[in-house]
Amino acid sequence: MCRILQNRRIIMTFAEKCRHYRTALNLTQAQVATLTGISKRTYLYYEQGEKFPRKRDTLQKLADCFGININQLIVEDDEIWYQLRQQRPAEERTKELLQEIRTLFAEQDVSAVPDILAFAEEAAALCQAYITQTTARTDNILPPTPTKDPPA
Repeated sequence: MCRILQNRRIIMTFAEKCRHYRTALNLTQAQVATLTGISKRTYLYYEQGEKFPRKRDTLQKLADCFGININQLIVEDDEIWYQLRQQRPAEERTKELLQEIRTLFAEQDVSAVPDILAFAEEAAALCQAYITQTTARTDNILPPTPTKDPPA
């Protein structure tokens, strides 16, 4: 069952996400099973919350079928994705800075060079902060892909 936290974010389980993405794409359970190569019964168990895929490959097939990132499918606490969506103001400010730089270059005013450099530095800092925050929140969400059985 979907849970709503104090700040009104909706948290969905893996089963709920499978159902949500499938219905959003107007697909039947049988169609998802066919597209992913998963048996219809197994997929039904996934949506009912009775089973969870054992292999990363199966998770990737489901994510590809739904057109989403594998992490969006398996992370039940959507805090990471909520936090990433909150970074949009930094992206918007970067776009504003780039537009201001374009305007200054269009004027071809040599006296504007220090302003251009200041804008560029601020844009670079915003981009770096965004990359650092994004990387920190998404690193190590998934375990490494298992290798073949170790030699006996």
